[in-house]
Amino acid sequence: TLEDAEATVTINGQARVFAYSTQITLHTGDNPITILVTAPNGAQKSYTLTITKPGPPMRPASVKTETEENATTTAVTVSQALSPNGDGINDVLAVAGIENYPSNSLSVINSKGVQVATITNYNNQTNAFDGHSQSGTAQPAGTYFYLLQYKDGKETVSKSGYFVLKY
Repeated sequence: TLEDAEATVTINGQARVFAYSTQITLHTGDNPITILVTAPNGAQKSYTLTITKPGPPMRPASVKTETEENATTTAVTVSQALSPNGDGINDVLAVAGIENYPSNSLSVINSKGVQVATITNYNNQTNAFDGHSQSGTAQPAGTYFYLLQYKDGKETVSKSGYFVLKY
């Protein structure tokens, strides 16, 4: 919404009238959107908004383990985005491939180093991190860290990283 009705907005090089603007087509991957606001006195302010559109869901890859020639291991990857806003997209922290390793544990740590949740037998559906602590408190938006441990045969595999929680 423009504060001054005399100001103009250009999005990706095209002048826009908000009540009649067309939609912006998003392609898979990063979509940088350049917004230029021009005040009636000619002063300009430029913004760049990058919207990342995920591609189609990927099937977990199977790879041969080094120790057993005939055994296969499914890749396990943790999403880097969580937006529990009820739209059905990234409402829980997705862990691709975890269904193949039901004996697992996921710990979530906030940016201050406080563990906010530990979930055993993580399954992306009924037992998943949805932005709430163990006590049920909604966590603030920001960067969180995880430690995922799961059993692959007799071996315990540990993965750690971060994700962004945004509402």
